[in-house]
Amino acid sequence: MKIGIGLPNQVRDVTAATIPRWAALAEEAGFSTLATTGRYAYPGVSDTVALAAAAGATTTIGLLSAVLLAPTWPGALLAKEVR
Repeated sequence: MKIGIGLPNQVRDVTAATIPRWAALAEEAGFSTLATTGRYAYPGVSDTVALAAAAGATTTIGLLSAVLLAPTWPGALLAKEVR
């Protein structure tokens, strides 16, 4: 059985520095996947930035954007970040 966990990118007052630590701990704990749950319209760490930070801090865990509402993002920014 594979079990994933969400990144706290949309938790109130979360800082970007929290994301890599959370990701590394989730990988060490044996989770199979890290997912972002959030929207660009809310304050927090954006999905693409959170996934990039998690990727830099992990080697084997899967990464997933569980909720990314593209119409709410500035088009040019989203295109650059997912490229």
